[in-house]
Amino acid sequence: MTLKTFLFLVFLCKFSNCDTNSTSTNSFIPSHYDIQLRVILEDNEPPGAKFSAPGTTLISGATQAPTSQLKLLGYELKIDKETVKVSSKNQEGISEPLNVTEVYTDYFGNLTIHLEKEVEAGQQLEIYLEHVANIKPWSGGLVQSIYSTESGEERRLAVTRYYDELEERPFFAVWRAFPCFDEREIWPDKRGPIIPRSTFDLTIIRKDNYTSLANTELVSSTPDPKYKGWIMDKYASTIEMTPSMVSLLVSDFSHISSTTSHNKTVGIHAPSHLLKNGGGEYALNISSKLLDFYEEYFNTSFYSSKMDFPVIPKFYRSVESWGLSFLPQQMNKVELLVEPSATVEAKFQVDGTIAQALARQWVGPWWNDMYLNLGIVRYLKYLGMENVDSGMPAIETSYLEGVQSGFNRDNYSNDNQTLATTLWKVEAIANRGAALLRMAEGCLPPGTIQKALQTYIRKVKVETQTPENKKPNAEDFFKMLQTAAAGDNHVDLDVSKFMLSWSTQSGYPLVRVQIANETNVKLSQEKFKISSTSEDEEDLSGQNATWQIPVSVFTEEQSQLENVTLPHLWLEQDADATPKYLEHNVSNWIMMNYNASGYYRVLYEDSLLTLIQQQLEKNASKISPLSRAQLLDDYFIFAEKNYSDIRTALNLTRYLEQETNFVVWRIVLNYFEDFERRFSSHSGYPIFQKYLQKRLDAVLTSIGITDAPQDPTLKKALRTEIIAKACTQGGPSPLCITEAKKFLKDLKDSNCNGSISSPLKESLSCAAVAIGGKEGFDLFFKRYEDLLGETGKANATEKERHDALLPLTCAVEKHLVEELYRKTVDENSTVVQMNDGKFILEALIQKPEGRRQLLPFLEENLDKILDIYDTFKRLNRPSRGKRFSFIRNEGLVLVENLLSNVSIFYSTQTQLDEIAAFIKENKGKLHDSYENIENALETRKHNVEWMNSKGAVILEWLQSVE
Repeated sequence: MTLKTFLFLVFLCKFSNCDTNSTSTNSFIPSHYDIQLRVILEDNEPPGAKFSAPGTTLISGATQAPTSQLKLLGYELKIDKETVKVSSKNQEGISEPLNVTEVYTDYFGNLTIHLEKEVEAGQQLEIYLEHVANIKPWSGGLVQSIYSTESGEERRLAVTRYYDELEERPFFAVWRAFPCFDEREIWPDKRGPIIPRSTFDLTIIRKDNYTSLANTELVSSTPDPKYKGWIMDKYASTIEMTPSMVSLLVSDFSHISSTTSHNKTVGIHAPSHLLKNGGGEYALNISSKLLDFYEEYFNTSFYSSKMDFPVIPKFYRSVESWGLSFLPQQMNKVELLVEPSATVEAKFQVDGTIAQALARQWVGPWWNDMYLNLGIVRYLKYLGMENVDSGMPAIETSYLEGVQSGFNRDNYSNDNQTLATTLWKVEAIANRGAALLRMAEGCLPPGTIQKALQTYIRKVKVETQTPENKKPNAEDFFKMLQTAAAGDNHVDLDVSKFMLSWSTQSGYPLVRVQIANETNVKLSQEKFKISSTSEDEEDLSGQNATWQIPVSVFTEEQSQLENVTLPHLWLEQDADATPKYLEHNVSNWIMMNYNASGYYRVLYEDSLLTLIQQQLEKNASKISPLSRAQLLDDYFIFAEKNYSDIRTALNLTRYLEQETNFVVWRIVLNYFEDFERRFSSHSGYPIFQKYLQKRLDAVLTSIGITDAPQDPTLKKALRTEIIAKACTQGGPSPLCITEAKKFLKDLKDSNCNGSISSPLKESLSCAAVAIGGKEGFDLFFKRYEDLLGETGKANATEKERHDALLPLTCAVEKHLVEELYRKTVDENSTVVQMNDGKFILEALIQKPEGRRQLLPFLEENLDKILDIYDTFKRLNRPSRGKRFSFIRNEGLVLVENLLSNVSIFYSTQTQLDEIAAFIKENKGKLHDSYENIENALETRKHNVEWMNSKGAVILEWLQSVE
């Protein structure tokens, strides 16, 4: 079927009111599937074509209404209509065949079996079909993938993929693997429950040089009686679940495994070369610990005797299912089979990904409300991460990801979507849902959420077995929370009213704290406006924009609230947004929202904020770290949204020489990195650097530059971030220069084999090149060439080469930067021969001196770049005729990307005009890239506007302070 035909049918269907999801009202409810799939991954196999999966499906169930039609889904499946059989069972269990008059498949994947006679409601039926699935590359359903071994040999695998990791939404393509009834009762423009009603028996037939995995335990492996060299793997029956949770893998992977303290088996499966030298051991270790933790947390045994984690090289993120969760080899450049480095990102990717997959095994897809489904799993992830690493406390990790990510979306989104109505923005829902649970945790006695979840686990296993298959919804969970809180003699809070005030409204509140008189402060709430003026933002939903807000209060007299678990007062949800008054001596500081437990921002009257700032500069430790972090985040956002002045936010950073908390610095650097990007190619950059580097060096002096074994993870993460910022952004800081000199001397004395722990090594290498002159530059380039050896490619991976080249881009002397640029257009240079020139060019424009030299370099070498980096030509492909006219010169794409990306750092009109003049002069050579670059320059004008307004204010402020 052509695309035009498909679009015409969609159009016709839309305007004729046909139902492309006709199975959502199916009169037949399946209870069991018996599926057999033969997975063919090689050529010339007698059972069938390469990349196909012939199989059979036997579906058992009962009619819930009289019907003569059975409607299934089988999109892109080749159904052998002659083999379709339907039989009924009487009370004695004796089968009787029913006459099938027609089997009809439409273009939307709907398969309708027409029966000669109508079947009564409550009739037990069996449906048998034979089918062939195509194993397509990276679509939905059963997909194929290819990976390379260490020697470069290609290997094939087949894996189920029902989730689009990039778009963060389901594919809804299970019916591309086997025919099934649509139990989801959901479509992209509709909302409905996922109701698990069926169990599944799965038999996978594979060649004897492959292995298989499925959701459950392997029961038997026996030779296929039909074809020699084939094996039949039969798996145990699943628990009740939906068809889209039936997962399998056929591959030649190796594996490692361990047994938990509760006698469960955990396996890590991956290409054999990835499991060498301890690969996968860290993931296996924490998987076992986490499985034990969640069993103890829920006070319920894991339903299966095994949990498998195959690592799929080309997946972008994890895909979770019962007993079998697929992990990507890399997430955001972090290897999941290697012990993570001391960065929070790495810990979130490795520990967090595995913790979330295991939490899902208990929580499941049972909720009608997606935000609870996702939010509870995300909340449990943080608890699991803390369990395997006490240096990653859940209160801080949940703030970094749940609260901050939620704020970041809500700060800039005006779509009026609530937690209860948003469907597909999976990450946003998960983070907001986790933030809501984090807030509820601060309003309830300790352990209340855990007790409620334990109740949920017990109830859901009973209630989903009832004829109605009732699924718990938000109200059910809120009642569980209420009951758990009542058990602790805490029944003052109406949990349902509180939670609904947050889940059924878009956005979040702003709490104002003002002086009422000398002995009282006034607290009021309003919806936080994301636009510059209130006229720009309209509450399209017509909802009452007030919330039930828990307010914890801490003051100069009582600054620490570790033993206080409940809010001091509540701002109620009412139409008038009635303020509250709190007794307080306004000559002393007062703050709200201790440890940022509430999902709201706080704006203080100026005189009250001045007292808080004075406390920070006097002794910041009297204010808890998360409270400091949220204060800074609030005021930088207030400055951006015109609630406050940028100077007010900057004044709050003056104390940072005392700050040694990772979370606080992460908040500050999020904003300062944006400022630095705009200032880094501006004449005011040295002033900005001086202010920041003074505080960075003070922190490094306090915490030291080398990790100690007893250092908690977040302290190591802070050290890594601060060193990177001090050593790799522009010129190194004074402390970094001192350390870089020692490092450079060590390298010289050890003939380029100096030993220092990574990631400190990466940062100091950058600083060593920056201060080392020609001698330092040559020393590091020699390390790159030594990596290659005489045989070149065989001695180094691309990552190893790029790691060796990256410090060279930190050179600050003009002649050295020019030398590095020249190497990228010299066809006899090692970097061009190794295809590393593009990496160098893209890395150079991340540095101030590299940006300064880019245009002169392009003016002299544009033709060479277009020629050298035209990989289509270099691969000796056929000349581009009409068939290849759509393929762009990759050298041209490279130039376009360099100019578009370098302009991100430009904040003066002169800089943008220089690029504009260059592309105009070379318009004939740039072809369609000319317009693309021109469009990019147009969007960069806001940088100039920012620098002329807010940037000028920041620069003036920086000049006025030390």
